[in-house]
Amino acid sequence: MDVSKIKKITVIGTGVMGPDISLGFSMAGYDVTGVDIESAILDRAARKISVNCKRWIQVIIKTYRSALSSYSIGSICCYSISLNRW
Repeated sequence: MDVSKIKKITVIGTGVMGPDISLGFSMAGYDVTGVDIESAILDRAARKISVNCKRWIQVIIKTYRSALSSYSIGSICCYSISLNRW
């Protein structure tokens, strides 16, 4: 199996660890689908992923701001996070 050809990941079970696993694969560039037997669990997972995305973006922005603060040029940072709602 050629791992470089894998483009889509399915995470079965989105309770405790599923949202974080899904987010990790998504941030690595994979299309991720989460599957669970209860829609309430999927809704909670979607909220958790949203919160964690916002936290990551804040960390990235702070990191780039501190790294660029010693330069006299301006900067534009663009972030694109593509997560399909389950």
